[in-house]
Amino acid sequence: MYIWVILATFLAILASYTLAPRADYRQLAIEPQAEATLSKIVTKHQAARDYVRFRKKPYTANPSIVEYAPGIISDTELEGYAYFGHEISDEFVSQIFCMNEDMTVSYSDSSACSVRKNKKMVATYGPIPLRWRNMGADGEQPNEDLMNALRNTVDGGTFFGYTVKAFHPDSIRNVSGSDMQIVDRDRDDIFVPKAIVNDTNFKKACDLSKGYSCLVYLSGI
Repeated sequence: MYIWVILATFLAILASYTLAPRADYRQLAIEPQAEATLSKIVTKHQAARDYVRFRKKPYTANPSIVEYAPGIISDTELEGYAYFGHEISDEFVSQIFCMNEDMTVSYSDSSACSVRKNKKMVATYGPIPLRWRNMGADGEQPNEDLMNALRNTVDGGTFFGYTVKAFHPDSIRNVSGSDMQIVDRDRDDIFVPKAIVNDTNFKKACDLSKGYSCLVYLSGI
């Protein structure tokens, strides 16, 4: 009897090595971890948008003047705008940009943010975490797990994805003549304005000429 118990145990061990994993294993076990990573940038960007929203009409004393300024929004300032149960991650940067009409020049003076014709954006950006990079690709690109998680995290039409050299720089949607494009969940023609591409802070993390691809989330404000 003892021999049969040992034999059955041995056969069970062999079976555990030969059984095929579930077809949806990555969807159930891996992609949720990728979604948790993406939630960090989404949470920070949502907080940045709320930070800006409460500093313009109708929340300002003078409706024609906004009360935000160009530059990086500190994590301390954003903490009060994070959704309940979420924390502000220092892995990504949220920054306000106030630009000219064709988004080729970014201004440092806060008064530029109150000029109606100027374009205003908040951008949240940072490097693609090493765990979620496609190591077989040229340059830094997200792997399939992260892209699948991206499709589950945000709606279509959201300006959120990873940066690449522009596929179609002559597109009519490329108002600023930028050489940087965002590959989002739908692979639309979304361009990072030239004024943002040339920003010193942005380049530290997202300079494509140095092989630095980024996750970028853009919103007009």
